[in-house]
Amino acid sequence: MYVKRELWAAAFVRDKFFLGMARDQRTECLATGLHTGLAEGMSLLALLRHADSWTKYMIVDGYKLDSLADKSREKLTTDHYLEEDAARSFTPANFAILRHEIEGMGDFEIVDTLSSSSNGSGDKVYTVGYRGQHFTVLRCHDRGGGGVDDDNMQKEATVAFKCSCRKMEREGLPCRHILCVLRHEREPSIPKCCKLRRLLRRGDIRYERLGEMENLGRQVFDLASQDAEEFEEIKDFLEDWLQQRGARRCMASTLLTY
Repeated sequence: MYVKRELWAAAFVRDKFFLGMARDQRTECLATGLHTGLAEGMSLLALLRHADSWTKYMIVDGYKLDSLADKSREKLTTDHYLEEDAARSFTPANFAILRHEIEGMGDFEIVDTLSSSSNGSGDKVYTVGYRGQHFTVLRCHDRGGGGVDDDNMQKEATVAFKCSCRKMEREGLPCRHILCVLRHEREPSIPKCCKLRRLLRRGDIRYERLGEMENLGRQVFDLASQDAEEFEEIKDFLEDWLQQRGARRCMASTLLTY
């Protein structure tokens, strides 16, 4: 019986992500709160009021925690750009776990790379090694039409990463081996396929836009700094944009006074 169970479990969980236990934890928390306020002889109406009150408390408490996570700014301990992107994307608790992986990826290096196409545009298999330990990272294109639904990876993802250590499947966070591949491929940020929605900050749209602009600006400024004409062109464009933006704001404030 136990042998059959292990075979069934291995087949069932293959290529799936089961961090949905967070919902079970939420159910247990709700059950604990309901049992705390129960009393013998409580009427049905009082029971419903107690359940409604505790449910509202959990929702409000969740919003408060999300708001604190969105407003928090974590101190960076390394000079790696992936840590900056991780601090901007993940909640503080998950960023603390991921930072440990970022700090540890420096010990690993790419030992071998295999590609499914001659021009290197297809799926790739990387062998990441350190002190005799080797891990295999697969970088493949998502052929399912753009990522996975909300419970897994974000829909916009077109690339998927899988590592033989299976940390991504277990915890929903990229391992140091995947991060080593991202560094090797000079990826500007952690791809969306490695960002589980439930582990990310919520509601801070302005901060997300700022992060995208910083990533894009870093690439543009790096290229423009290598050429004097391009540098002056980008500089003049930004100065003109700031002047026009300031003029529009001044005009809008003048109209409001009338």
